[in-house]
Amino acid sequence: MSFPTLKLRAILFILVWAINVGVAVAFTSTRQFRHWYPQYGFIFTNITQLYCTSEYEKYLTGFKNHSEIDYMAGGGIYTALTQPVVECILKNTSEFLKSSMTGAEILLGVMPTIIGLFAPSHDEIAMLSNVGRRPLLAAGIALASPSPYFSRAFEYSKPTEILNHDDNRLAHWRPASRPSCRPLCRLVVWILVAQIQRFMVLAKSHPAQHGTSSILDDGNRTVPEYITRYAPLVWLHSEDPFRPSDILEHVRRTTPMVNQQPVPGLPVLDLDNLDLLNDVDVDDRQVVALTSNDDVTDLPAWLYGETPDETGRLYNATACAVIIVEQSPRDVDVFYFYFYSYDRGANISQVLEPLKSFAMGMADGMHYGCHVGDWEHNMVRFRDGKPTGIYYSQHSSGAAYEWNDTHLSLEDQRPLVYSAYGSHANFASPGDHVHDSVLVDYCDDGQLWDPVSSAYFYHMDPTSFELTRLFPPESTSPRDSDLTSFLYFNGIWGDAQYAGDDPRQRTVPVFGLKRYVSGPQGPIFKGLIRKGLFPDNLEPKKFIQLAVEFLMSWYPCCLRGWRFVVFLTVVVACIILMVVGIRYGVRWCRMRKGYKRIDAEISLEDLVEREEVVLNYSEDGRK
Repeated sequence: MSFPTLKLRAILFILVWAINVGVAVAFTSTRQFRHWYPQYGFIFTNITQLYCTSEYEKYLTGFKNHSEIDYMAGGGIYTALTQPVVECILKNTSEFLKSSMTGAEILLGVMPTIIGLFAPSHDEIAMLSNVGRRPLLAAGIALASPSPYFSRAFEYSKPTEILNHDDNRLAHWRPASRPSCRPLCRLVVWILVAQIQRFMVLAKSHPAQHGTSSILDDGNRTVPEYITRYAPLVWLHSEDPFRPSDILEHVRRTTPMVNQQPVPGLPVLDLDNLDLLNDVDVDDRQVVALTSNDDVTDLPAWLYGETPDETGRLYNATACAVIIVEQSPRDVDVFYFYFYSYDRGANISQVLEPLKSFAMGMADGMHYGCHVGDWEHNMVRFRDGKPTGIYYSQHSSGAAYEWNDTHLSLEDQRPLVYSAYGSHANFASPGDHVHDSVLVDYCDDGQLWDPVSSAYFYHMDPTSFELTRLFPPESTSPRDSDLTSFLYFNGIWGDAQYAGDDPRQRTVPVFGLKRYVSGPQGPIFKGLIRKGLFPDNLEPKKFIQLAVEFLMSWYPCCLRGWRFVVFLTVVVACIILMVVGIRYGVRWCRMRKGYKRIDAEISLEDLVEREEVVLNYSEDGRK
């Protein structure tokens, strides 16, 4: 590197360094930490003199060392000198004093200078507005302390003085005033800012209420009355032999297995320790399955559950779990889960044409899609204790209704639910219901069941997913019982799907339907946190389901009976016309490319001369 180049770079470096230092010094004020808020001023003065001497002396130099700026702690170029002093003061200030100052800010609407440093930054306000989607709250918080320049708040002994000094700091807007009315205007501004601060303190506390539960504020953990007043009533199908089942009895009748092998070294399992199975070491393709102790093909008695009495009550079984998800003190989602020990799938009588003719593997009347364990549910959304909508679970999807929907049936303000034969899918009306485009569910008002008459109740925090057991007002259960463990179990509540060579297994050709499929996962996996009435993440459809859906959508209008011949003729004719059209189109394009327009004019004399030349070449035998 030549000397002139080195000299030039050195000069540029010195200029840049001098400019940066000059700017930094220009923006640096060493007049802070001299005056304090009167109430606690002597305390901060003593702290500064006894514990923060080195930080304060470095601050008085006015020189900023950019390499020492603590960006990770929120520091920046304008707080490079004040931040170490403030942190030292706060470190040596008692927690009682800090809380007292915070209380003064909230109760009096004033802002002690040291607390003013905790006001939100521009980045935080922008994040609250754009990411948090609360622009009005963000604007209000910004207005709550409109004038202080936070890195220089210690220059003033009274908070109101910050509103009136513009020297050596960024100027903030304030009402213009004439000299004659300056004291009055100052008083008006001070009162206005104090009231805005008081209002915004209340506004700031509003979002925090979303994280607290008004339901859990009851020390007795009592279920709110509206949870049971608007609870669904379930009509079981008159011919369905598989009734609601006791959850604990189901656990006792099964054995946890992985790959059809029992999990060793387990204690006696119940509803209070079932989540121990979550610690079992399995790979991504394995799952802990509560496998029936009996041969499912024999349909042991415990799979049939218990039939409710004439009032709809179960006396020897608890087959319902109610989970209350408190989104806010006003908005509550209540999930009513119903448990059955067995789900009987569809047989040939429940398949629609034309696929019924192809499902020859089901002609023996055998049911397909059966599984041990079945969790169904309704979700009722409440606002201020009043229901606004309801969701019905149905196989891999569901249906949702607003509370005033005419399709919704109510009895004493309680929605009616019709449980389908065998599958226990929930519908809002009796009769036949088509699902998955080709299968039929049967519903009727056979046997009434009141699920909440014998149920477990829980509150779930939507942030931490922590479950807390609640109790109905008339409950006699001991308050120290928990029974939340079974809801955290992440395995499946029935046998894993049997292998193809298992003698109990059958498969429908072409469609691949299995006689026995795996049991379901528990309530915690049913989308308890959702924006609308439907779960946020619906199960994606498989290719065979999409193909069947496409076929069944065209079958009534175009593929049934003689319509198929007409439809096929139209399709063939369209294909022929398309092929012919493409062929003629290509030929026409080629013909257009064979002739090219020449813009230049060619006289007839030139054409005659060219013709004579061609004739002469032909006579000579040359080309």
